[in-house]
Amino acid sequence: MQTEVADARVRRRIPLALKLSASVSLLMLGCVSVLAVFLLNHQSRLIRAHADDFSTLITEQLASTAVEPLFTDERYELEALVRHIAANERILGAAILNRDGEQVALAGYTPSFDALDTSKPYQELAADQLPLIPGKDFVRAAPVSVHIEPIRFKGVLAGYAVASYSQDAIVRGYKHSLKLLAFITGLMMIAMCLVVFSLGKRVTRPLTALVQATEAIDRGDFTRIEERRNVFGPDRAVMHFESGLFLHLM
Repeated sequence: MQTEVADARVRRRIPLALKLSASVSLLMLGCVSVLAVFLLNHQSRLIRAHADDFSTLITEQLASTAVEPLFTDERYELEALVRHIAANERILGAAILNRDGEQVALAGYTPSFDALDTSKPYQELAADQLPLIPGKDFVRAAPVSVHIEPIRFKGVLAGYAVASYSQDAIVRGYKHSLKLLAFITGLMMIAMCLVVFSLGKRVTRPLTALVQATEAIDRGDFTRIEERRNVFGPDRAVMHFESGLFLHLM
């Protein structure tokens, strides 16, 4: 009965090669995961920085171009200007506001003046804070970035230039990078597990044989022990032959 219990314990024991490969694989998985998160965050910051620089440049250009038409009250020119800006696929909308916050020209999706803080040149708003204006669709689940640039001439504030764009491209780029890194990390981990398991079997083979031999001895099974050749066997045979020959001569 005790022998059967011991045999069952031996059968249930996890191989040393598997333990070694699991330990090394978990360690490497942690290192690769940390590296993947770092690369993903770095890429996300770069994408966001490029998008912010682009929107800031567009808003500054809109503000500088709208100075003369706003002071001369040329609304048609301002409307053509904001329509040209809003035609860009990256821009959700553009607007020209006077210093009281009233819309002078508008194209696309832009938040109302009450939702804006003119003291901040950049702010993020929820997509539901933008009115539903037909003509340009966007993913309303993604947040909206709004850039505000004051329109001044010789220190006199005439109004504000507003440009808004959706962060849907940033979100989609982040998800795409996340899927790509997860796929590459998975392939690397599978390859590393196979290599580590193969090496682990070779490294632990002598130790496994020693453990199995020890367990066999504990059970009284000596069939696993191979008979080793005695290096002194031939010398002893020669000694016996010489002693027998000497006695025969005597």
